[in-house]
Amino acid sequence: MLTSERQSKIIEILREQKSASVNELSEHFSVSTETIRRDLRHLEKKNLLSRVYGGAYIGSLVQQTIPASMRKETMRHEKELIAGLCADEINNGDTVLLDSSTTAYYIAKEVMNKKITVITNSIEISYLLSSSKYIELVCAGGRLNYENLGFMDYTALECIEKYFADKAFVSCTGVSIENGLTDSLEMQGKIRKAMLDHSQKNYCIVDHTKIGKTTLSIISPLDQIDCLVTDKRPSYEWVNELSNRKIKCICPESD
Repeated sequence: MLTSERQSKIIEILREQKSASVNELSEHFSVSTETIRRDLRHLEKKNLLSRVYGGAYIGSLVQQTIPASMRKETMRHEKELIAGLCADEINNGDTVLLDSSTTAYYIAKEVMNKKITVITNSIEISYLLSSSKYIELVCAGGRLNYENLGFMDYTALECIEKYFADKAFVSCTGVSIENGLTDSLEMQGKIRKAMLDHSQKNYCIVDHTKIGKTTLSIISPLDQIDCLVTDKRPSYEWVNELSNRKIKCICPESD
């Protein structure tokens, strides 16, 4: 098969299933993983797809869902940085809501030795924290979304709505001044909204690439959060807007 033909078929696969791993494509075309990586680099330069750790995805701005296995390694350093900042906000005795985002997973890793209660719909966070002798764990179960490794249905939503927490740490696929927090999955957005509604203090946890973007489903207006936690100091416009709305910005460059 010619290189151009293989690359065209890669685009067809991504258009159909939205994302694919390097190993999956390597097996499909019976070529080396390095060949696939070269193909993906070439296609990304032509703005035909976006590469992430271990694979690639394609999709519009408002509807992108990438498997958790890829998302966990994408911008890992930035997520770990955010997680460390969030861990400093969590005190012994707190009841904390964590969503099923990969950033929340890294927060869970940071707080395993704190005496807190964690409520989560993430199967990965639940498994991780089950080994901690300090954490009281509440799992919001239901139907598992295998791409996000989170329980996402009305059973999980109803479970979240039975509790109140001191702090909620919620991610999103886009956050903008005009449209607030938005998500690429409607049910995930509903669960994140419930977490914000049932918490005393709300943290939006996003890396800098999500700031200023809008995706498919509304979670909440910007005013519902108390803190924006990110890996880089936002633009002057954003810092000024957050200050006007009395929303604290927590980032490495902030005091």
